[in-house]
Amino acid sequence: MRPLAMRHKNVVRISDGELAFNGARLSDDLLRQYLQADARTSPRPGLVIDTTDMPCAVKMRIVAHAEAAGGCTPETCSVFAMGHGPPPPALPPPGGKWP
Repeated sequence: MRPLAMRHKNVVRISDGELAFNGARLSDDLLRQYLQADARTSPRPGLVIDTTDMPCAVKMRIVAHAEAAGGCTPETCSVFAMGHGPPPPALPPPGGKWP
């Protein structure tokens, strides 16, 4: 797989105190459904979880949803505080190169 930095990304963040997926507000249940649908597509879109202003419990729930939908690997998932700027490039795995 190509690194997350080179692929289509879906962004989950807190917007005005509510969970948002690509800017649209949604419930945990709908987010879980989106992540499960994304996991069945090829190539799988990347998931960026922007933890800016996000309570720890919400971070844990979103990561659990991503794990249940097929895992959170460097190729498919990135979790960090973006500060609402562009995401940084994905880091290569140990060994220095992508598979």
